[in-house]
Amino acid sequence: MLLFLNNLVNGEINLAIIDKGKIFQEKFLSRRSDDLLPVLTIFCKKYNKKISATSGLIVVNGPGSFSRIRTAMTFALFFNSLFNVKTVAIKMGKKDNIVSLIEKGTKALQAKTFKPSCGLKPFYGQKPHIT
Repeated sequence: MLLFLNNLVNGEINLAIIDKGKIFQEKFLSRRSDDLLPVLTIFCKKYNKKISATSGLIVVNGPGSFSRIRTAMTFALFFNSLFNVKTVAIKMGKKDNIVSLIEKGTKALQAKTFKPSCGLKPFYGQKPHIT
């Protein structure tokens, strides 16, 4: 089972589970980036999936707001350390949708030269503006 996370769209957390060729996806409305863990728990319970059964994580690393990118990267590193699963971060293009992002991430996870937590670097697209 693969887990997909994109929390970079303002006001949304996009999650997907890819299991046995099926994609279960949902958008959750959220103004706060720290809603990620409770939303993930609700999402997994809805589809009767255990987070610990995850064999890979695909996370979108930018561009987006500084706080949301940092939250995504922190979650990815934590998840990678906790479950010791393959984890990739992918950059979101202007024309990308959830399906194309999942395809990019799946290809990266299947790469022969894959190293755990490779590519887990934020992509801000501009200098951070911290207020």
